[in-house]
Amino acid sequence: NMQRLLLTSVMVAAKFLDDLYYSNKHWAQIGGLNLQEVNTLEIKLLFLLSFNVGVCRDEYQEYLQALGGTPSEMMAVPSFTNVAAAAQSFD
Repeated sequence: NMQRLLLTSVMVAAKFLDDLYYSNKHWAQIGGLNLQEVNTLEIKLLFLLSFNVGVCRDEYQEYLQALGGTPSEMMAVPSFTNVAAAAQSFD
């Protein structure tokens, strides 16, 4: 069911991207599911993805172009070789 896939995908993405995130119990309430089902869906999705939830820059660009977008339409995504370079960009 698309609702379950969307809910689980957004939940996993939030956990990957955010330092502070909602509990699975909260996500279950949002989706109208029970906690056990949300837990099961999360682990199934992670195993299907081989726990690889990040997207490299090249893969992002490939999907962007496949969906009809062009890099000029999107805000440039900086590529940093280390954390220090990333931190300096926010000064």
